[in-house]
Amino acid sequence: MFKLFKRDNPAKKIQQWSERISALINNNGELKNKIGQVGILDGEITINEFIENNELGLAYEHLTYMILESGIYLTEEQINGISELAEKLGLTNPNLLKPSVIETDEFYNLLESFNNAQKKAINHLKTLWEMKTPMTREDWIGWSQDQYEKDEFRNEQNIKIFPHGFGLSYQDKDVIIDFDFGEHGESNGFDVNRLWFFLETNKIESVFMNEKQISKVVDFELRSGALEFSGYINYYKKNELQ
Repeated sequence: MFKLFKRDNPAKKIQQWSERISALINNNGELKNKIGQVGILDGEITINEFIENNELGLAYEHLTYMILESGIYLTEEQINGISELAEKLGLTNPNLLKPSVIETDEFYNLLESFNNAQKKAINHLKTLWEMKTPMTREDWIGWSQDQYEKDEFRNEQNIKIFPHGFGLSYQDKDVIIDFDFGEHGESNGFDVNRLWFFLETNKIESVFMNEKQISKVVDFELRSGALEFSGYINYYKKNELQ
């Protein structure tokens, strides 16, 4: 019976989780560089002090503060494990799925880079192949196939373009991107998979460790009204349909 109690000891669980969270933060160099709060970087010490003074509620609150403010990625199983502690302590469990300010800022910085690459691709399509804009996704299918059959988008700038369905993959000496045109010719749409592909392929240093972190921000921003969904693949920043 005593062993069972020790295994489920909330104080011990909080201490173990603080060690895991601190390790995850320290192993994410890009995230660690963006964290300015001493309370996060030294959070394990603070939590141990609360536990030593039998302030388990404050220790748990500081643990969740570290998670929410840092935006460190946790699996659903890990989040459930931490949430169970709140129930044992009789505390209200915060929404650990809410993206942090760091994650949200990182998302919009990534999206800006993605949109800039889209503008670059569109500019080359217009100047080198005389593509007319706006180019709807249906028009793109016919136009791009005709162009590809004619010269496979050959050029002297060593730009690689491969059309597929409603979109294309684009590559030059600086950037690689894949995106779809929108129903009305929008050229700044994105989806989570393509943002992650863009981040990984271009070797962009980021606090995002996997695609699910980006999806978490997109889902939250969609619910808040900052983003809009086209109904088919593409998301857009609200009031920025182009």
